[in-house]
Amino acid sequence: MNMEQKFYLLATLIEMQDSVSDGHALYRSLDDAMKAFEQEIADC
Repeated sequence: MNMEQKFYLLATLIEMQDSVSDGHALYRSLDDAMKAFEQEIADC
């Protein structure tokens, strides 16, 4: 597990402690999350 993956995991866990029902999807990997992020930006 590299540093980028560790940061993503930590950030996800921090986000999840508040609520997972805030309208944001949880992704299995940073790559999946980044692809979704890029797609969301492209849709704007």
